[in-house]
Amino acid sequence: MTLVKDLKQNTHTWRIDNLSERRDDKPWPEEFMVGGPDGNYKWYICLYPNGAGNAEGKFTSVYQYMGKYSQVPKGGKVYAEYKLRIKHQLGKGDYVKEDRYWFACQCYSEGEKSEAFIDYPSLKDGFLFNDCLVVEAEIMTVCLAKGLN
Repeated sequence: MTLVKDLKQNTHTWRIDNLSERRDDKPWPEEFMVGGPDGNYKWYICLYPNGAGNAEGKFTSVYQYMGKYSQVPKGGKVYAEYKLRIKHQLGKGDYVKEDRYWFACQCYSEGEKSEAFIDYPSLKDGFLFNDCLVVEAEIMTVCLAKGLN
């Protein structure tokens, strides 16, 4: 297992304007790159404004996805520790979920789900402000493992 040290630009902030116009069942992905000494790694934040799965209609769902890593052969996995945040735009404190997950490298659509990430009443308490939502992802640790099945 190889620990990717010295991650650069490991935090990505996504500002979503006009959220009320986008309330449908389709996911919205946001791509971002996290740099390491051996290159950049592609990640995605995926937002379901109207919720996904069991959270549909009650919560906003947020997912963390990994892009394909060319440095990891077939059968390899990537372990990541990360935080997902919904920024409180009036300064009361962000809504944060910290997690860790083993991502399979051959399938970029696999990701860690947060179906019930934040409920609608909480969104209206300063997280959703002027029809804008700010989502942030922070990748804290990345380990590459070869040949795990």
